[in-house]
Amino acid sequence: MVVFLLKCETSKYQNINLQLISKRTAAIERVKRYLSETIGDHKASFDKDNIRDFIDLYLKASREDSEQQLFTEANVYKIIVDLFLAGGETTGTSLDWALLYMVVHPRVQERCFEEISMVVGTGRPVCVADKNALPYTQATLLEIQRIANTLTFSLPHVANSDSTLFGYTIPKGSIVIANLYSAHQDPKYWPDPDSFRPERFLNSDGKVARKDGMVPFGNGPRLCIGEPLARMELFLIFTNLLQSFRFCPSPDTEYTLEGTQALTFTALPYDIVVKSR
Repeated sequence: MVVFLLKCETSKYQNINLQLISKRTAAIERVKRYLSETIGDHKASFDKDNIRDFIDLYLKASREDSEQQLFTEANVYKIIVDLFLAGGETTGTSLDWALLYMVVHPRVQERCFEEISMVVGTGRPVCVADKNALPYTQATLLEIQRIANTLTFSLPHVANSDSTLFGYTIPKGSIVIANLYSAHQDPKYWPDPDSFRPERFLNSDGKVARKDGMVPFGNGPRLCIGEPLARMELFLIFTNLLQSFRFCPSPDTEYTLEGTQALTFTALPYDIVVKSR
C-alpha cells in the first residue's frame, strides 16, 4: 500500500497534487524501462576484459560474488538513480530555476550581486566561509527552492506501526510519501505563497530565518543524506555566477514560471542573455 500525504488548504492545490503524482509516476516508469533495457544490453554484450562503464563494473562484481547475491539488478538500478537523480539532476534543476527567477526578477538579482560585491568583492571567488555574511543571497536561494519545488515529493518511507492522520488510517508497512509541494504552497505557513519574496526568509535583524514549513530535503532523521552537499553546491555555483555575470532577458521572449513534472519539477526551456560584469 502506498500513501501520499496530500493535505492542503485549498482544492486548487489538491487538483495540482493529483496531476503531479500521475506525471511523476509515469516518469519513474519510463526511467525503470530505460534502465532495465540498458542493463539487459550490458548483460548481453558483457566482456570481463573490457569494462566500459559503471554497469559493466557492477555486473563483474555480481559474477564474482554470486553466492551472497548483493549485486542485483534492483540494487544497480537504485544506485544509478541515486547517482544521476539525487546526485546531479536535483542540483542542476534547482540552478536552472535560479537563473530563470533572476531573469524574471532583476531587482533581486542586483541586490544579491550588491551583497556579494560588498562582502567578497570581485578579486576572488565566493567561498563557503562567506555564506553567513550573505543573508539576502541565502534567503533568495531558499525562496527559489520553496517556490520552484524541484522535488515535489519526498523519498518513500515505511510506517512502522498502524497510525491515524487527519482521520485516515495508515496501516503498518505502508509506503508513505510526503507531498513537499503542498508544504511549500500552504498559506498557513507562507502568506501569498505564489509570490517570489526572498524577504520572507529574513528576520527583523537581517539574519536568515529558519521556517518549519521549509522541507525541500524532507524532514526528520531520514531526510536527504545529500542535503549539506547540495546546499553547498547551490550556494557556491549561484554566488560565483552572479559575481561574474549579469543574466538578462532575451529580446522578444515571454517567460513562464509554470514548469513541467517529470522525475523532478523542471523549468520549461528558455533563452537568456549572459553579460560579463
